[in-house]
Amino acid sequence: MRLKFLFLLVLIGVKFVFGQPLIKFSQTRGCIPYQYTIDISNNGFCLTTNPNFRIDYPGGTETSNLQNFTSQPVLLTISGISNVTITCTTGTLTPLGIFPVEGLSTTSGPDFSISSCEDLKVTVNLKNAVYDQYEIVWGDGLTSTVIKSTAFVHTYSDQVQRNIKVTGFYEHTVAGIPSVLTVTSCRNDSAAIANPYPSLSIPGLTQLTINNLDASVGQATLEIVTDEKLKYKISKWSQSPGYQSIDTIFNVSNRPPLSNVSQSVQIGGLNTLNEIYCFKIEAIDDCGNIEPPTTNASTEAQNQMCSLPLVGRADTIANTVTVAKYFTSQLTMTIDGVAVFVDSVVSESIYPFVYKDENVVCGIIYTYRAQAKTTSTGINQLSISAPLTILGLKKSPLAVPQVLGFVATVGKTDEKTTLSWRSPTIGGVNYNIYLEATPKNKKLGSQTDSYIFIPSTLTGKCYLVEATNQCGISNIVKACPPYLQAQKDNMEQNSIKWENAVVGDGTLVGDYQLEFYKQGGGNSPYRTLAIGSNNYIHNPIDTFSQVTVYRVYGTLPDGTEVRSAFVAVKQDLRIFMPSAFTPNDDGLNDIFVPGGLFWSDYELTIYNRWGQTVFATLNKWEGWNGSTFNPDLYHYIARVKDQFGEEITKKGTFQLIR
Repeated sequence: MRLKFLFLLVLIGVKFVFGQPLIKFSQTRGCIPYQYTIDISNNGFCLTTNPNFRIDYPGGTETSNLQNFTSQPVLLTISGISNVTITCTTGTLTPLGIFPVEGLSTTSGPDFSISSCEDLKVTVNLKNAVYDQYEIVWGDGLTSTVIKSTAFVHTYSDQVQRNIKVTGFYEHTVAGIPSVLTVTSCRNDSAAIANPYPSLSIPGLTQLTINNLDASVGQATLEIVTDEKLKYKISKWSQSPGYQSIDTIFNVSNRPPLSNVSQSVQIGGLNTLNEIYCFKIEAIDDCGNIEPPTTNASTEAQNQMCSLPLVGRADTIANTVTVAKYFTSQLTMTIDGVAVFVDSVVSESIYPFVYKDENVVCGIIYTYRAQAKTTSTGINQLSISAPLTILGLKKSPLAVPQVLGFVATVGKTDEKTTLSWRSPTIGGVNYNIYLEATPKNKKLGSQTDSYIFIPSTLTGKCYLVEATNQCGISNIVKACPPYLQAQKDNMEQNSIKWENAVVGDGTLVGDYQLEFYKQGGGNSPYRTLAIGSNNYIHNPIDTFSQVTVYRVYGTLPDGTEVRSAFVAVKQDLRIFMPSAFTPNDDGLNDIFVPGGLFWSDYELTIYNRWGQTVFATLNKWEGWNGSTFNPDLYHYIARVKDQFGEEITKKGTFQLIR
């Protein structure tokens, strides 16, 4: 810390004699701020009557003349013990001397701590003995003086809380003579509270809870009754490597002090799956005294508790839970937080204690926990086991696995069927998926704890899911997408009908909509109709596409759409030939051209009565105008083909009339 020293440099007298200059400080050590006077005698190095001087010190430089030294203070910034150099600056620079001075800071009082020990002993520990002398006022009418010491012990006559005050003093050095320490000396003080006590009390460990079962990150919670006068150490013992090893894992002195209240302490990194742990708490004072002395882990004591080991298994008869080992205690067993067994006393000789729970259902997870209550030297102690979960395997009508919300639907933009159902509350269920068929259902696949299935290539009318749980109990449910059928009745009409969707849990599917798609028309229908019945007559059919694609879907109460497969109906290739035409340029029937639907390829050839070709084209939009030919009977051959390769060849005659 840099200190500011206020030096009032006062010229006491100046003598000009031949020899070395004489400069005296009135004192070289004192509190901040402190007045210093300087006696300077010059032997001729500064011969003027008003010489100038320069003062150099760590942190700065000051200049002044002789008169200023007698009338104005000079502010110097130095740190700790520093050298001050005075130089005559009149004429030739002449150093007059280097002088060590020390400023003493009293901005903070003594830094100390208090240690309390048995037999009402209290120690004041000085952390940094910077002062020359200390006065300790113990608060019981007694005072002690300590010189450059770091610790002082005092014994009280009672255990009343005391306020201890420690005052630090510095000596002044005036003309080389130390001053007497008085109340007006350079000083400051600090205070703290002391709590003397006659003896250590045995700490109380009231509850041990194992929070989880894990081989490496198991956790335990200890409830401890503490006293603010003491610090504590908690140790753990385990069967591996043995009770001989004690591992200190917590020091309560690092926590805020609480008096006679229960504090929760979390212990981690335990192998609670395989190990039994014992914990103990010891009260320790600042002198190293321990209470109580070391005890054996197998002995009951109010400062020591052991974990309650709980193991279990399930079979088709019952869930069996066993408390392997513990002291004589009142034992309580809970299932899912509800006490099902409370015994006043279970003797240590009775352990292991076995509890059979026959009121279980296969597929349901049950959580068991044991509590052992003991009384040691008047203090109640409760050891709580880790929660133990067991999946019930007992067969019963309630154990039938459920397949909830089973729905079969076809993809919105593809032909893939998706089977889905809701996750049950209990896992470990295996599902076999079948396509309903005659004479035998076809198995499509198996999966465990997965609730969606997409058959790779097969689509069918209905699907089955067989759910089997760990108990071997099975349940089969059925789901069907809407089953749509469509057919061509004639060149003008298609008939559409469907069977309603079937949902596994019997939920009704309503609000059926019939969708119309063009062949290759994308994923969006060009028409959607709400249909109140299960059939529809499409008349007249739409002729802008040779194929009309239909799909129907219904809606579940939750908004889920259940869709059918796409069904396509193809219209036949059509061609119509005129029997005559009149090429007289009246705008009516002037061109001989065929009519029809759904052509992709076209060829027309016209012959006269002697078999000579008079016209031929491959352009279905081009006809024969017959403008240079005489009225007569002509022959034609027309060939058309659609996109699917269907071909029609038509031969006949027609009349050219003028």
